Amino acid sequence: MLAWKLTVSPTLTEGGVVPFLIDWGETEHPASKLPKGCTLVSLRAEHPNPERVEAMIAALGLELPVKRGSAPALIAAIATPRGIVDLR
Repeated sequence: MLAWKLTVSPTLTEGGVVPFLIDWGETEHPASKLPKGCTLVSLRAEHPNPERVEAMIAALGLELPVKRGSAPALIAAIATPRGIVDLR
């Protein structure tokens, strides 16, 4: 069983682009059970107002490239045995 607490507000995360916090407590992190063989290559974002999102991300002390896009999106580039795949 997984159990966690998180801090998130739809009005503050800009459509899911600005990170939120997860406290896994005593639960084992689910990434420990993932299949091996894939690696995160990069993480980037798109948003209709990239300047606002970049300011919010910088206030958290994080770096995340944000380009202008028609809708909020996080894009993870994953290296797989079959090549790099972008997940949106």
